[in-house]
Amino acid sequence: MRNKLSQLEKEIEKLREEMIEQATEKGRLSDESIQASQELDQLINEYIELQQKFKNNSY
Repeated sequence: MRNKLSQLEKEIEKLREEMIEQATEKGRLSDESIQASQELDQLINEYIELQQKFKNNSY
């Protein structure tokens, strides 16, 4: 499970950088920026859920 958390952290950071790049180049309200933001939200939610499961299983 820790490997999945690490993988998600890397994916989140990569997508965050892509989102910032899109927002800088095309504007924060561009379709590309919004799509990247929504994908980032999904990854962060997945990360939080997995982190909670990990915490619950470690007790």
